[in-house]
Amino acid sequence: MALFKSINKFRIERLAAYFPLPIRFESRRRHLQRFLQLPQLSVVLLWFPIIQALIKLKIQPGKRLYLAIDRTQWQDKNLSVVAVILEKRAFPIY
Repeated sequence: MALFKSINKFRIERLAAYFPLPIRFESRRRHLQRFLQLPQLSVVLLWFPIIQALIKLKIQPGKRLYLAIDRTQWQDKNLSVVAVILEKRAFPIY
């Protein structure tokens, strides 16, 4: 995690340059690219169960669950995000 915190822009080439593997740069880049394309890293399989566990842990049945809906313009695209609010933090869910 410290690797990601020290880098502002997430480009595979830049990550590969910082990744501590004693192999050539091009091999590190390919390793990272294959890792990030793993089907186990999908939003549905990884992120949703984490959010579901957080909701079950932090919100008691019958209590309010706050959702935030946000829209932003990025280049020529409209992006809409739905997030659940837990302890003053927004976790995107859709």
